Amino acid sequence: MYAKNRMPMYEGDGYIHAGPAAGSAANPPVQRPEHASETRNLEQQARRMRGEVVAELLGNLIAWLQRKAAESRSAALDDYLSHSTSLADIERRLREIERNGSFLPG
Repeated sequence: MYAKNRMPMYEGDGYIHAGPAAGSAANPPVQRPEHASETRNLEQQARRMRGEVVAELLGNLIAWLQRKAAESRSAALDDYLSHSTSLADIERRLREIERNGSFLPG
């Protein structure tokens, strides 16, 4: 039988051991605010900071989506103009796009 599958022979031979006692040097006691107002202030500060981080992340996401949309439109326009057969055809396509005010690939 493998060593990892064997049964413990005595109490201290198991995998689960007692941890250090609470308040000892290895496990210091948890510091808690003395007043409820301190706790409330910390929670408000944490909410505000979380809101700022979420707002910044959403702003970055929106900017990235706008860049990707602009790159997509630019690539579609370049592809449309690249299928021109002559300089006159390019100019005709550009005038058509300028008259419509927008370009919808298709």
